[in-house]
Amino acid sequence: MSAARALSFAFALSLLVACGGGGGAPSAPVEDIPVPVSFATATGVGAVVLTRRTRDPETLLTPRCDLQAWLARAAEGTQLERLDEEGACLLLAADPQPASYSPALEPACAGAFRVAYGPAARAITFCDVTTFPAPLSVDCAEVAMAPAISASSLPDELPGDELASLDLQTPMPALPTIVMPASQGEGMALWPVDGVRVRWAGAAASSVEVVLRARPAGATELHCFVDDSGDFTLPERLVAPFRASRVSLEVLRNSVDRATADGFDVRLSARVSDAIWLSPPAAP
Repeated sequence: MSAARALSFAFALSLLVACGGGGGAPSAPVEDIPVPVSFATATGVGAVVLTRRTRDPETLLTPRCDLQAWLARAAEGTQLERLDEEGACLLLAADPQPASYSPALEPACAGAFRVAYGPAARAITFCDVTTFPAPLSVDCAEVAMAPAISASSLPDELPGDELASLDLQTPMPALPTIVMPASQGEGMALWPVDGVRVRWAGAAASSVEVVLRARPAGATELHCFVDDSGDFTLPERLVAPFRASRVSLEVLRNSVDRATADGFDVRLSARVSDAIWLSPPAAP
């Protein structure tokens, strides 16, 4: 399967234990996160993730939407590689991908998934056990019309298909509009002086991911996975290296459904995000 265009993989992560972090909302429970960041035992894992970014964190201009689906096996002790961590937050070298795990996740054959949202429906076939499918760019206007997303799979659709019959559905979550730090207009805000307290609006969903990205994209990133309480303070120890630069701050709200089939924990996730930029104060 080829991508409509190259995209950074907005890969949703999780913490497997509820271990408070940074103040405010506690860590999100494992069942409410699209994909785990570590595996205590050998297991199968699958993900179908539809992401609607109402403001692209890289530009704050046009929206950006993508659809990702994959199936894999994880060895005992497999975890996402990180530079540092504190509570619910992980410091990463770049946007994570399935290949960012160590030991590496092994791609598996899922046959075909039928994914439907709003007026759109797609059949996604992935059975290459040597590589993971790239994300697909999808029409944001169609995603915006969708009250929910569904995904289904049937057994033995292709030779080597490892996934049995599966039906998942989850509602599209409300937009988590960022209300703090307060925007000065057009999504631009100043770095808070006394800690980065993030507050967002909208109805509660499964979980929220708060992401702080150095700019330009591809540099260090901070990802925090918390309950959808509307309030979280980033750990200052991990935030401090970002403060001298302009960064993007993104809040992604997740709605998750999950099921187990043939030893694979498969999760369907709908994600909607808001984003702003934080800039250092002008020199006197």
